Amino acid sequence: MPNQFSSSQWVEQINQRFQALFAGLPRVYFSPGRVNIIGEHVDYSGGYVVPAAIHQGVYLGLTLNDTDVYRIYSLDYNEQLEFTKEKLYKHYAWFDYLLGAVHLLHQKNLTIPGFDLMIGGDLPIGKGLSSSAAVECGLIFALNDLLDFHLSKKEMALLGQKVEWEFIGVQCGLMDQYANLFSQDGNCLFLDCETFEHELLALKNINQQILLFDSGHTHNLKNSEYNTRRQQAEAACALLSKIYRRAARYRNFSLAELEVVKDQFDPILYKRAHHILSEIERTLQAKIYLQQGQSTQLGKMLYFTHKSLSEDYEVSLPQLDYLVELAKKQPEILGARLMGGGFGGCTINLLKPGADLSFINPMLDTYQKIYPQGGYYLYQLGGGSQRIS
Repeated sequence: MPNQFSSSQWVEQINQRFQALFAGLPRVYFSPGRVNIIGEHVDYSGGYVVPAAIHQGVYLGLTLNDTDVYRIYSLDYNEQLEFTKEKLYKHYAWFDYLLGAVHLLHQKNLTIPGFDLMIGGDLPIGKGLSSSAAVECGLIFALNDLLDFHLSKKEMALLGQKVEWEFIGVQCGLMDQYANLFSQDGNCLFLDCETFEHELLALKNINQQILLFDSGHTHNLKNSEYNTRRQQAEAACALLSKIYRRAARYRNFSLAELEVVKDQFDPILYKRAHHILSEIERTLQAKIYLQQGQSTQLGKMLYFTHKSLSEDYEVSLPQLDYLVELAKKQPEILGARLMGGGFGGCTINLLKPGADLSFINPMLDTYQKIYPQGGYYLYQLGGGSQRIS
């Protein structure tokens, strides 16, 4: 489990270790992880999503060092890397999210003097909580603040996404980076992934604690079929465009229209399109349920989404399916589904207000009789990236 320190304890630890390893006191920043209530694998298809930042994330201590050398130290891995603008290359490790951020800021002709960076956090890696966006957006946000680049939050989010695309090799949407920068404490975002307009939504008749069950299977989107799913989604949309002679955007089509031309689709492409079109409809309905406080109906949407992700988009695993089946038997859980890119990670579980959490350990024990791994996390919704010291 990651270190469970308070924010002030992280600041104290970073200041102490920073002074011992580098010199002086740094500015300290916090960059959150995120959960996503609903709207999965549709952000890159112009759909709608409902993410929210959480109180756990990445802490960064940063200061300039009056050289042309960038020095990075990881508290979690006890590793250090030094590089310069002229000698910046991929290491195929966690460093790459930071190197990519520096590289793309240079590409915008922004001057970045040598700096010392210490980074650590309490966010589980590979669990669908967007630790990658927390790292890349955290550094972009910190450098923007430290060096007065005056980049907007949207510009920073797009840069974070570009790190994933060009430096990591994951063709992700913008949801994770957007949630990292725009979230506000205690709320989730309803984000239009086509226009990037958003609004804040409160959780009504839902416990403010979000429960995640960890399958014990860590995912790696770069090495999974994530990019393949995106390519299939684009191919299916292109076919709809050709058939109906409309622009290739999923919002131009409906589930009913897909059914009419089902026989013209390869079965795989049909299933991919069916997930995206149905998930867009579910997310729009979920927004209404959130606004009206219809938590039971919202929970049902999560179960429908999991079924679609498992059967139509095929990004689930037996472990995740089993966790969702166990959740259906728990009266305290309103709804559950796999969260994130899939192929491992966690399920998100919405709880009733004042839920009795005594069911958690027995449910986990039942799971571990078949899959002897896993665990759980309880998170509160939080705000976006920020300077804290």
